[in-house]
Amino acid sequence: MVYGLALEACGLKRVLSQVGVEPSGEAFNSISLDPQTGRPLNPMINAGAIATTSLVPGNTPEERRQALLEFLGDSAGHPLEMDEAIYQSERDTGHRNRAIAHLLRNSEILEGNPEEPLDLYFRQCSVAVTCRDLAVMAATLARGGINPITGRRVLQSQNTGRLLSIMSSCGMYDYAGEWIYNIGMPAKSGVAGGILAVLPGQLGVGVFSPPLDAKGNSVRGIRVCNDLSNDFGLHLFNTPRVITPALKTVRTGADVRSKRLRPKQELELLRQHRHTIRIYQLRGRLIFATLEPVMRLVLEDASKGSCALLDLSQVVDLDRAACRLLLELREVLMRQGVRVFLTGVARPCKNSSSPVWTKAAGARSVSTTCWKTRWKPANARSCAPWLRPSPSIGSYSWRIRNSAGASRPRNWRPYRPDSRRSTNPSAPRSWWRVRQQKTCTSSFVEKSGYFSNPMTDRSNCLAAWGQA
Repeated sequence: MVYGLALEACGLKRVLSQVGVEPSGEAFNSISLDPQTGRPLNPMINAGAIATTSLVPGNTPEERRQALLEFLGDSAGHPLEMDEAIYQSERDTGHRNRAIAHLLRNSEILEGNPEEPLDLYFRQCSVAVTCRDLAVMAATLARGGINPITGRRVLQSQNTGRLLSIMSSCGMYDYAGEWIYNIGMPAKSGVAGGILAVLPGQLGVGVFSPPLDAKGNSVRGIRVCNDLSNDFGLHLFNTPRVITPALKTVRTGADVRSKRLRPKQELELLRQHRHTIRIYQLRGRLIFATLEPVMRLVLEDASKGSCALLDLSQVVDLDRAACRLLLELREVLMRQGVRVFLTGVARPCKNSSSPVWTKAAGARSVSTTCWKTRWKPANARSCAPWLRPSPSIGSYSWRIRNSAGASRPRNWRPYRPDSRRSTNPSAPRSWWRVRQQKTCTSSFVEKSGYFSNPMTDRSNCLAAWGQA
């Protein structure tokens, strides 16, 4: 965080003249200095942190100390204080850091007496924070430098990006490469046992567990972050860039009318309990970052009604993490006496497994799912040969959608060859529609043989809902 303060106060050019941005590949307390310029290789190791602390603005040591505390307090969302006992211990036992400071003074990276910036560095290491403070600081970086609690801008967005870049390549010391490969979140660890991890645009994570490994990182902290990344799909390079809010509207039963003809008794029940029915219409792609705010809202509204209905008709996709969150939400609401219903979801057949793609003849794999519409195929393999290219499509690529019982728009035509029906009487007698798309050519379709079913990902993941 202090590197961001230095960028705000001194500018990029001045900071780069004092501290580099290259990973050292060595321990956090190693003397990693550039052999030509004498500057530390990056601000995340001790040498770079001391050089960065010397750039904190202020005319006197007291002013610089106060500026440092104010900046860290703004990042955490409340004023912070120093632990004097920790400071005394750091000052009395930090002989290696004192040697590094004098080497930096010899290279003219530090100006004047090296004891002054070194003392401020010891005080910086002694600031008392909680695990929640670490998480809020991480969330501040995830929001581009704006504190999510106070709404105050702490860092400019461009400086936040530079800080996260350094955290990605150097924040975990000589474990940084394996960290970003397996966990995929910019992070910074400390020898006290804390880890601050950031998923830009989505969330921040704070972990504290003192036992350290040989590289100076928290053993349990790494394990927790690894489990979070795998369970909730938080890897930076596996997350979509465009994230839209998942919640479109929230209504009650009084705001929505049923389209079905119902007996008077049912209409009377709906009239009596309409205000206890909460309808949440979701949209877009459901991932951890988009679904988590919806879950909090649903749990807050649990006391207002006895029935929660999630409308997924406009959801195009959801991953395993979103599925898991929905199941946990269902369990929590059921324990509170709230009934949960899903709408807008196709149901897979009982003999289906977990496919994502449907295959045409000659492709690399065969789908094992058949979606219930108005027919029930004898087996899943009988579905695949029916997905054949239509002669009227030309050079356009096309996607398959089940349209049983639906109207057939222009340029959409069914395919049901008589030869196939004669050889396989158990094949489904359903209409399939084909939509033109000018994004790919037919040669790609013929080679790959894959046709995306827009309902497959959503329905397949939610199959676990019904099985739970």
